Amino acid sequence: MDEALVDEILKRVLEAMKDSQEPLNADEKDNKEKILILSPEHQEGCHEILENPELLKYYQMECALTKNYDLDLNEYQAVILCNLTNTLLGKLCGGIFDSPFLNLASQAILTGKKIYIPKQEVVIYQYKDSAPKAYYKMMLDKISFLQESGISFVDHDQLLNILEQRDADAKKITEQVNPAKAKVTSEKPVVIDKKIITEKDIERAYENGAVFICISKKSILSDLAKEYARKRNIEIQRSECCSGNAGLSL
Repeated sequence: MDEALVDEILKRVLEAMKDSQEPLNADEKDNKEKILILSPEHQEGCHEILENPELLKYYQMECALTKNYDLDLNEYQAVILCNLTNTLLGKLCGGIFDSPFLNLASQAILTGKKIYIPKQEVVIYQYKDSAPKAYYKMMLDKISFLQESGISFVDHDQLLNILEQRDADAKKITEQVNPAKAKVTSEKPVVIDKKIITEKDIERAYENGAVFICISKKSILSDLAKEYARKRNIEIQRSECCSGNAGLSL
């Protein structure tokens, strides 16, 4: 077949496909939550997330690079951080914000924004088998520090499920306003007997129906944990009686 004819057929097929796709309604687009992709440079990993068709069904996916990092973080429900090199990991944990990427990442952390980092985007994991154990542990401690700061490290294929769970959490908040649709909650206090209580601990209790959580007077409650509880009307009480069998333990 003539090459020019093949090109012409392909062109017409693509045009027909384009015409058959209905443009996204402006109201529908505005109603979607926005997720920010934050990366120091364009690379394949962030594009896979940015252009993921399943994520695009539920969210407006935007790239910080295309906006030259000039944006309002308040517009975004969550941040997905990509391409975390060893250098960037060290600087982020050390409070060194000498680039637009690091500056925006630090703002996201300091303002309590929910941040996800795909494990495939964390370079230090590539050195698991070759790095000296002591040095590798030191780098993993930095990751633990970020986790304690509220950042979640997840697999690529977990992102959709996790972000869909955020929608479910939003529905839970709506259900609290409308008792007729509310889920069954635990009437007994949930006891979290830990020295340091993170957002993940409060989230786990909430997912188990907790609306009242008891913690020790000596426990340290992270700011993200406080914010999570406040948004979901979870009552947190400090009491020495919490270190025992009172209520439901997690």
